[in-house]
Amino acid sequence: MKWGIVSYYGLSRRDIASRRIELLCNLLNRLDQSVALITYSAKNIEDGFSSLDNEVRVLAITHKHALLASKLREHYSQKGIGKSGSCYKGAYTFQKVFKQTFGRFLKRIIVNPYNTSYDSTSEKKYVKIKENSYINCAQSCVSDDLSGNRAVIIFTSAGPAIMHRIGYEIKKKYPEVFWIADYRDQIVGNPVAKATPKMRKANNLAIKNADMITAVSEGLVNDIAKYSPVGKEAVLAKSYTLYNGFASKSAVKPYKPTADNQRIRIAYTGVLYIMRRIDYLIRAIKEVNSSIAKSFELLYCGASSSIVDRIVAEEAANSFVTNKGFVSKQEAEKEQDEADILLLLKSNEPETGGMTGKFFEYLERNKPILVLGDSDSEFNEIARKIGGIYVLPYDEEKIREFLIDFASKWPFEIERNAEEVDKFNWSNLAKGLIEEVERRLKKRQFGG
Repeated sequence: MKWGIVSYYGLSRRDIASRRIELLCNLLNRLDQSVALITYSAKNIEDGFSSLDNEVRVLAITHKHALLASKLREHYSQKGIGKSGSCYKGAYTFQKVFKQTFGRFLKRIIVNPYNTSYDSTSEKKYVKIKENSYINCAQSCVSDDLSGNRAVIIFTSAGPAIMHRIGYEIKKKYPEVFWIADYRDQIVGNPVAKATPKMRKANNLAIKNADMITAVSEGLVNDIAKYSPVGKEAVLAKSYTLYNGFASKSAVKPYKPTADNQRIRIAYTGVLYIMRRIDYLIRAIKEVNSSIAKSFELLYCGASSSIVDRIVAEEAANSFVTNKGFVSKQEAEKEQDEADILLLLKSNEPETGGMTGKFFEYLERNKPILVLGDSDSEFNEIARKIGGIYVLPYDEEKIREFLIDFASKWPFEIERNAEEVDKFNWSNLAKGLIEEVERRLKKRQFGG
């Protein structure tokens, strides 16, 4: 089969979403599929994927930076979310609240998440996505192969939602193409990118017209079906769960800890998204460290360094928290390798639809994983089956109990179920996807 993968994310090592696309392309290629990746590439990009297989054809598209959107980002940056839904701690004056609200209103108009995206390879820059550039590249891939005997697959991965609008335009012009609309994030109730009319229209086009819908979790599949314009059963019938995963064998090898560190090091590498509360852990560590022999330290690497700095100052936690801020992907992975525990933050309120790629990135390191936020039953069941993953609620007392127990037993070897872990190896995920597409193509061919 010939695959045209259309995604804004695909070449940047800084983006988890890019990792999903890179691994999918590589494993499809290694399973004798012909793959062309149509994706964004910043000018003078320095940290693009060097591990993308040479046989994968890359059609890289550049975009102009949206300067006004970038300026708005500088002036109206999001402050971090806490119990009240507005900030971690501290009173906000009416003037500050008004300024933030007005800023978000402007961002919603000028920085429409339907077709505007933040360029992680450039400092505080947004880009406006050129729809026609993607369509032209996709058409060149499609038209060359439709005359042959090989099936042509267009796989559009969103967000931004404009990727699915592009898929719709290709499907409309070439009905014989098999279109897969891929979802990585919630389309309803997403606190990071709330739906706009254009986003809803693009999603509706995908839900109605795509031959197949893939999503990163069963929860997200059910969410899409629940809010679909064509009925839940119709969407479920053409949906398929394509989890994020890993490509390394390290995740299924036995893990042997070392006790060389003077402290037990917990590392978190990523963004502090809405409803993700690192302050609970910081307060718990502060209290526990004063009562145990083997204390803890917390290392943070990511784009939310200002939020971490504020919490550290409020909690007087400088003695055990190291904030490295935004670092290269290579350095973040190095810190993960040197950590004793990897921290994953999930929502502190019930939600459905998310199965972050960060979890599978952590899984490659084959270390104990501490998860704060226990409202995702699908994730909790996966973690239970794999082993070595400790899921806790946002409850300081329970976090303290875990830390004390962990320190009393450290160092120890964790036990993981290799069979359960291997379900998320991209070689198996890609095989499953190919088999599912072949099954649906055969069904379509014979009118099933």
